[in-house]
Amino acid sequence: MVAAQVPLRRKGKAPLVGRISGVSLKETRAKRDDARRLLANDIDPSAQRQAGKSALVEHAANSFETIAREWFAKFSQGWVESHSAKIIRRLERDVFSWLGEILFT
Repeated sequence: MVAAQVPLRRKGKAPLVGRISGVSLKETRAKRDDARRLLANDIDPSAQRQAGKSALVEHAANSFETIAREWFAKFSQGWVESHSAKIIRRLERDVFSWLGEILFT
């Protein structure tokens, strides 16, 4: 059998950080050390990273801008096109820059 046909098997989870991803060797070693510290405290680094990503998704779903766009999509169906365009333009120009990142819980 040719060696290229044998699938490679890796032990455990090894994050791929390094030159391939554009991260310097110094940063790679710092990330490795951080991961080792987490593992020493019985914390799975990949699970922690996924929890952070899900928190960002939840954050985006509860922002004022997201809710306002859902409201606009729901109610703009019954409006005249010029009125819809005016409302969304005003929201984007005037409101989202001030209130877009506010969270509703």
